[in-house]
Amino acid sequence: MNAPLHVGLLTPAIVGATGVASGIGAHFRHLADALTSAGHRVTVLLVTENQISPPADLPFAVRAVQISPSPAAHLIVQVHWQLHQWTCLRAAIHTASRAAHGLDVDIWETTSTGSLALDFLASRRRAPVVTRVSTTAAQLRATNAGAVHWVNRRIEAWERMAVLRSDRVFTHSASHRGAIGVEFGLALKSIAIVPHGI
Repeated sequence: MNAPLHVGLLTPAIVGATGVASGIGAHFRHLADALTSAGHRVTVLLVTENQISPPADLPFAVRAVQISPSPAAHLIVQVHWQLHQWTCLRAAIHTASRAAHGLDVDIWETTSTGSLALDFLASRRRAPVVTRVSTTAAQLRATNAGAVHWVNRRIEAWERMAVLRSDRVFTHSASHRGAIGVEFGLALKSIAIVPHGI
């Protein structure tokens, strides 16, 4: 076996450290457990709106960082929820970049959801970043028949930029690879298929 790596997982959720059960949270928990079992050192960078104290008995390290939107963001939600969403996502991206630069890891894996790695990916000095693309913001909007709003367009543009800046892109199936290849203008050979573990 090659020398163990220090793997950073940048995520908005992880099962066992947050009270929220989600597909992303389950994926990152399985990944963290498997990498740890294989002898790698894993640090989960958990970016969340809530203050979290992860359990001490997890087999991997969790560094939880709380998003700190400007005080005005909390007033905006009363007027315009989409603008509030945009403000909070922007704060999450900035918070994630600052925290990621503080960790010395060999490689990062993240999700395209929320574009948490966007600012970090723009850095010249950083470890390689692998981005897993599941349901994209545009696919989610189409599924929910959401109206096209400038906030939606901005969120979709951030996700596109994050995916295109990534060193490697993964998705879970051949059909989804085709869909995101068209959506992001990526050659199919540049998107690896790594199915979700079951």
